[in-house]
Amino acid sequence: MEQVQQILQELEAAGSIMLASPSLVTNDQRNAAEAVFMSFRKTNMPYSICRYILDYSKVDFVLFETAGTLRDALIRDWIFLSQDQKNELRQYLFQFIMRDGKMAPFVRERILQVIAIMIKRGSVEDGGQERSNILDEVEKLIFNGDLKKQVLGCSIILALMQEYSTTVKSTDVGLTWESHYVAKKEFEARDLRRIFVFSTRALHEIQNLPQPLSTDILTVLNNQSFPEQLCKNASIQILNTYLKCHISPPNGTKTPDAEFNENEEDDRVVNKEQLQYIGIFGRLIPEHSLPLLVTLIEGQIKEMRTIIEQVHSCGSCQWPESFQQKIDAVNEDIHWMFLIAGHILTVDSEGEPSMIPSEIMRHSIEQSKNVNLDLTLKFLTNQMLVMDVSGSAEAVDDVIKLVSIAFHLCELEKKLIEAKMESLCSPLLSGTIVWFLREFFQAYLMPNETYYNDLSMPLLQAFGQHTEAANWVLNYLLNKVEHNIKSPLYVDVSLIGDTVGLLISMVDVRHKSEIVINCEGFWKLFELQNHVPEHQLVPEVKEGLYKAFSLAADAFIENDKQKDYYSRVITPTLDKFRKILGDENFRKTYNNDAVRLEIMDILHKCIGLASGAFINTTATVFGILHPMLNDFSALIGVYHNYQIIVHLIIQLFVEFSKKMLCFLAMEESDKFYMSCYQMVDMYAHYNINRVSLDSDAEDQCFQDLYVFLELLTHVMSKEVLDLSSDGKTTTGKTAGDVCVYGLQVILPLMTIDLLKIPALCLQYYKYAGYMCEMVPMKLCIENVDIFKGVLTTIELGLTMFGHEITPMCTDFLQSAASFMYRHENRTMHEAYNLLKPFLKFLMELILSCQINSDALSSTGHALYTLICCYPDEFQQISMQLINDQTDASVIEKLHNAFTLLTTGIDFNGQHAMKCRFKNNFDTFTTNIRGFLFIK
Repeated sequence: MEQVQQILQELEAAGSIMLASPSLVTNDQRNAAEAVFMSFRKTNMPYSICRYILDYSKVDFVLFETAGTLRDALIRDWIFLSQDQKNELRQYLFQFIMRDGKMAPFVRERILQVIAIMIKRGSVEDGGQERSNILDEVEKLIFNGDLKKQVLGCSIILALMQEYSTTVKSTDVGLTWESHYVAKKEFEARDLRRIFVFSTRALHEIQNLPQPLSTDILTVLNNQSFPEQLCKNASIQILNTYLKCHISPPNGTKTPDAEFNENEEDDRVVNKEQLQYIGIFGRLIPEHSLPLLVTLIEGQIKEMRTIIEQVHSCGSCQWPESFQQKIDAVNEDIHWMFLIAGHILTVDSEGEPSMIPSEIMRHSIEQSKNVNLDLTLKFLTNQMLVMDVSGSAEAVDDVIKLVSIAFHLCELEKKLIEAKMESLCSPLLSGTIVWFLREFFQAYLMPNETYYNDLSMPLLQAFGQHTEAANWVLNYLLNKVEHNIKSPLYVDVSLIGDTVGLLISMVDVRHKSEIVINCEGFWKLFELQNHVPEHQLVPEVKEGLYKAFSLAADAFIENDKQKDYYSRVITPTLDKFRKILGDENFRKTYNNDAVRLEIMDILHKCIGLASGAFINTTATVFGILHPMLNDFSALIGVYHNYQIIVHLIIQLFVEFSKKMLCFLAMEESDKFYMSCYQMVDMYAHYNINRVSLDSDAEDQCFQDLYVFLELLTHVMSKEVLDLSSDGKTTTGKTAGDVCVYGLQVILPLMTIDLLKIPALCLQYYKYAGYMCEMVPMKLCIENVDIFKGVLTTIELGLTMFGHEITPMCTDFLQSAASFMYRHENRTMHEAYNLLKPFLKFLMELILSCQINSDALSSTGHALYTLICCYPDEFQQISMQLINDQTDASVIEKLHNAFTLLTTGIDFNGQHAMKCRFKNNFDTFTTNIRGFLFIK
């Protein structure tokens, strides 16, 4: 007992140090405290100690770590515990979380995770019988307990669902992947539907919703049948509830104290999955969802009009704060309703043509029986609202009503800005409306009619190709883009992105761009850059405009017309660039702000133009811009102290490699490789061994390296994806030459601190693996010094940068070892000896459980390939690892595990043997975790 008390005191003392402010404890004290917990985690059979700590400690951090120790011990010792011990511990943990009502949520979650692990491991052995009994108890807890017990029951269900899932929240519970998958399928077949049924009931019990599911509906669910009407009723409930949660009273339940903050992360991104699911439910019931949204949005517009009238009646530039709060709440409500409307009317179709969803098309066809086409078109082109036009509720198509509302809000915003009342506008709502219009444009305006079996006449008349209404909508949207660019709201970055996105969506499909380039509004946008103040045309605008101008060139099939068009678009910019460089005083004036801004402006436009290249415009764009690439490379020497210009020059090369390289004929590819080589050489000259005292020097280096790696990755892709079809072979520098040289430049700059930046770390290791796979000869044999440097980073990556990087490192080792195994006279090359230590290093990581379960598959493949290269060394390392053990039983078990690992395996590099070894390896790692625990 005294020993257990001493352990508790040590843990609580260490916990207080771990949680103390950095100003109050030293690094040595914190490291010592961490060592206490690490030692505690390795305690053999710690169950009685853990129970004592859970019963007597009041420190949440200690309770959390104790639960973690229990979890690790259970995974390690599971096969050694009797069934009575398992049942007793599980029952104790259940009672512990039920008796302590003030437990910290993170502690409760960790203990529930332990319980879920025990249930899952037990279900592998008894086929889920005990799990079903536990679910009986949880069901009673939910329906017969108070609110706290109901929430606890739901938390148990959530923990159980996570453990049976394949997400990052499921735990490595000491099962092979195959066993985990079998357990998951058994759980889904036996208990998942049951959980769904009583979870749905629990939702109504806890939230006390007005229309709980009836006994008949529950019976239907149990019978595994889902009639259409049931799905519709459930969808109505879900949609209505979601809407209520996101709009203010009286129509919604959003709490008044929920602060509106337009600077928060984009709702579209944060709630993307939710909105997509709500869109699915909304499309199941368009006859309910679309009229409901029209009514609610128009109700908010009516409220907005009232507020604007009250503000206007004040006759002052100052109005009460209460008015501003009301208008902000209305704007946010409309923002959410258009987010929902956009996800109902359209489907995320990245990489595929956007189409009108079949459910919406069917609804529009059904509704067309009562639709007045003339009124519908008038409604659209005059931005009308249902509440303003008597009889329009049934006579106008629901889709067109929503589009008309969006146009109406655009006009209202324009009037507020003209009246100097822009503070009543919302950049958030404006951005959402523009996003909605972009989604609408891609799917509905001028659709490819051959994609559809049936077409709605109202939609076809309003938005079909070659219709007067569609041309009106197209020009209206072009004018909207122009208005946004000139608008004072345009300083909002998200609105910039949405507006540019709308413009780009209008020209990225040929049959649409053919019409757009003949619109007056399109060329007004081109002239706009000469009439809008330079500071208002921010970089995102310049790049977006020129990307759109470049995309529009796809409308010209003939090369001559293409060239004439591009000449009109970019020649003035390139002439300006030549004039700057040709100025005899350039070496004196290059540092002037005006000159630097001109250079940056030119770069942004060239980047936009390159990023808009299509397969049939690549040759033209390359022919126009490539002669300038070497000039831009030379500017790195002039502006090497101006990181933003250097970064833009590299970014221009990235766009060339990303958008054009795979389509370039070999002769043009050779030219681009040479330009890349010169640019990399120029960058290396001014950056290797460079010392900077700037406080943001590391951030600047990160940005440069990140885009460099992006460039090299795209250049390397030419080795895989070459769509040029000219059949010629290179005569000069190759993609591999450029990439190896780029890596030679990058390695000295790639410090450990930089690799700790997740985005750069991921990009670097992805590129290293890609390169070893694509050009192993150039890396491993022809440039062995570079290979040596990369291996140093691979060793770091296996242990320092997290579980996402580990499989990339093992993939690199597999590629390198596979190449060396196949290479003739491999033992004569230095790379063979450089790779050899990784066999032992990898085996030690495996035995010390430092390889995450998600990386075990790639680790097994890497280990197999390394053994193929070094079979004798594998036998020696295995015997050494076995002999290093001090426990006789562990020695025997480890010897048996290694024997089973290689049983029936020929180390000949064949795919079939690699797969068989992988199965043995899964069993091996599962077994050793049961008896071997080395940190």
